[in-house]
Amino acid sequence: MQLSLEGALRRLPIVRIVFPFMLGIYLATIFCKSDVFVLIISGISIFVLLFNHLFLSKFARWQTFIGICFYLTFIVWGYTITCFQLNKYNALTNNQKCHFVAKLCEVPVVKGKTVKTVLSITAINNNGNWFQKQSRVVAYIANDSLSKSLELGDIIVAKAYANPIEDFKTKGRFSYRSFLAGKQIYNRMYIPTYWWKLTKNADWSVMKYSMHIRDKIDSIYKRCGFPAEEQTVLSALMLGVRADMSPELLTAYSTTGAMHILAVSGLHVGILYLVLTWVLFFMRGKILEIVKGIIIVFIIWFYAFMTGFSPSIERAAVMFSLLAIARQFQLSRNVYNTLAATALISLLINPLDMFDIGFQLSYLAIIGIVYFQKLFDSWYLPENRWAKKLWELLSVSVAAQVLTLPLTMYYFGQIPLYFLLTNLIAIPVSFVVMVLGIAVIPIVFVSYPVFKFVSFFLGKSVWLQNASIKWISILPFSSIHCCVPLSITILLFGFIIVIIVLVERSKFRN
Repeated sequence: MQLSLEGALRRLPIVRIVFPFMLGIYLATIFCKSDVFVLIISGISIFVLLFNHLFLSKFARWQTFIGICFYLTFIVWGYTITCFQLNKYNALTNNQKCHFVAKLCEVPVVKGKTVKTVLSITAINNNGNWFQKQSRVVAYIANDSLSKSLELGDIIVAKAYANPIEDFKTKGRFSYRSFLAGKQIYNRMYIPTYWWKLTKNADWSVMKYSMHIRDKIDSIYKRCGFPAEEQTVLSALMLGVRADMSPELLTAYSTTGAMHILAVSGLHVGILYLVLTWVLFFMRGKILEIVKGIIIVFIIWFYAFMTGFSPSIERAAVMFSLLAIARQFQLSRNVYNTLAATALISLLINPLDMFDIGFQLSYLAIIGIVYFQKLFDSWYLPENRWAKKLWELLSVSVAAQVLTLPLTMYYFGQIPLYFLLTNLIAIPVSFVVMVLGIAVIPIVFVSYPVFKFVSFFLGKSVWLQNASIKWISILPFSSIHCCVPLSITILLFGFIIVIIVLVERSKFRN
């Protein structure tokens, strides 16, 4: 068993790297020191690693020591990157009036009587003198014609009170304050009228142009002429725009465990990947396979571009891009290595993503699908073609829930009992919606009658998805509310790990 386990770990080099790197991130959130201290220990770790490689790697008796130094080095690097990130932004003094200069770093969204955005403060006026200050705040600007004209990247001067982030009550342990702290946002502000636009962002930027493309595509969807409810769900599913969705519809999707369909994420990129693989089936041969991989990667990243590069879509784009490259160039196709590489890239960009609920749930869901679906298929797999397809859909739904359920209970305090029924209906319908939603974009420029014809079926598909979600949400005991403490959550994960170890142990014996 030990030899087999050692061999399995040797085939997962990036998995062996990412866990000590994550440990370093966690330690930095507890013991983060000054930048000078961080640079010193980082320099020492690099020196030790180079020394081991140059002088000790030739001696077998030093291999254990080299291995320990290797893991410690990645712990230090995770610690270092996180400390620099934590020291980048600082909280403002609560309940203190500030006169500041700030840049809009999030697309403004109309929220009733206010326009909500995130401001990156760069300077603060203190007794008539301006000082540099790096901070991020959630800002609610009074809704008027001027605030509606604000765009991503605009620079404003304003006066407002810095207020603490208030937690709102949830059924579970989810903390809105901690969620924003993970994004290094520590204050909120209400800005009534005391603000001025200093400069308009006239510079070209990827994010600004991405928002422009997203608005153009959203305008194409609006030309379909759907009722408001279908229109908002289509925009949410295809582009991640959920600002106009009604609270009742959001509650229905949340209760049935279908919120992952509205949040543009790995599910959507996975569907796009499958569609592209199916459409480009005719591209065979060494050269055409490479071209096929390039086309798939390009379209995946264009989809991420037009949806605004949300963290979830970036992670999924990186993962499926790596899968496409590995497939076309006959590289290692170990999914766990690919997942670890995706996580490592995300954490190198922003180590605090490790504490993001979306980051945790997405990786747990994919790991659950990869591992447990194969396990379920080894227990039972129907021979009938349609029964096999149904079983695959059921097993994927259950596999995704195995690792995410403890975390869902902890954060949100509810268990969607009909998640199997929800996924049986919603995933196939959302697949159709995505295919038709992508198809209408080029068709509108080619033939308007064909556009209206395809739009008809697109609208009916969205209506069917909404109707099924609403019906499931009103079924008796559609969800169970439970408040699970952290200790029980850890025990549940421990129980799952024990089961995995026992299963793998029996495989090694066989």
